[in-house]
Amino acid sequence: MSFIKDFKFTKEKGLILLNTIERDAFLKEKIQHFSNYQNYMSKIEILNLLQEILDMCDYDMETATFDNSEISGIIGFNPTEHSNKMILYYNSVVMLGTIYLNTFNLIGNRLIGVEDGTNGPISTSSMLSNGYNELLSKKQLMHTDSINAYGATLIFATLIEKELKSKIKRTYLNEYITTLQTKINNEEIILEHDELNLLIFLQSQYLKDKVPDFIFDSVYATTTACYSLLTKYEIIDRNDNDLRKLILNQITLNPFLSSNLFKNKADYRFVKMANILFNTDKLNLRNNLAHCNFGYLNYYNISATALLYGVLMMILKDLYLS
Repeated sequence: MSFIKDFKFTKEKGLILLNTIERDAFLKEKIQHFSNYQNYMSKIEILNLLQEILDMCDYDMETATFDNSEISGIIGFNPTEHSNKMILYYNSVVMLGTIYLNTFNLIGNRLIGVEDGTNGPISTSSMLSNGYNELLSKKQLMHTDSINAYGATLIFATLIEKELKSKIKRTYLNEYITTLQTKINNEEIILEHDELNLLIFLQSQYLKDKVPDFIFDSVYATTTACYSLLTKYEIIDRNDNDLRKLILNQITLNPFLSSNLFKNKADYRFVKMANILFNTDKLNLRNNLAHCNFGYLNYYNISATALLYGVLMMILKDLYLS
């Protein structure tokens, strides 16, 4: 549902929506819909919701009005330069984030447990649990003063980048390792002894079909050694720089979101939403959080935290794939 939004910008509260009846009706309908676990965990329903938010952004870019009379005398602030970004922020954080905030901990939807996960000395499963518990505790205070979930916001933003790149990498390596094994089975390739051990280890990591009786350094095996093995036998193109950086864990978030590696695997609606949230010419949320570049937008708002949690759940549950 799209409606003409009438915004006002004030010195005290920043951007506010004047006509809230249509907004509240939209949010009430969606919160009720996604309170049902079958809808909350439905890939079709979630991606359709993303499309509604994307359509809303396009519509608001053309139709939204802004009353800037209260700040017209402030020197150096040009609200017209910020209007599009404010629309993106409002629709993603206030609209989509509020839906997640009001449904993430309902019976059936709530996080019961987390899978084991580590990244060197850091337990990513523990990070997720801590972020979830902070979001939950802050939600219980949301009817008091402005609530910000600082730790949870940073945790979810960090895990989004880590898990999204890891899952896309895993998807490609599943394909490449399977291709390599097929060529071996067809006697097109004969591996050396150390390479065969590496392949067995990679299969245990990505295909889960073999358990080696030897130990590799997992970082080395799944980056440098893996890349060398796949390029040596021409399973992948050594001239593909994005793929090289992905396998070596060297690609950063924004180049990754712009790459065909990501776009070829993720649903186009998730691609668009991810770019709104993280691209440097859009909300640039990940970098702004890391460097405290907030301007007039509160990226630590509890609705923003809930939005990031929702995006993370889409990734962990593979709801983002095409």
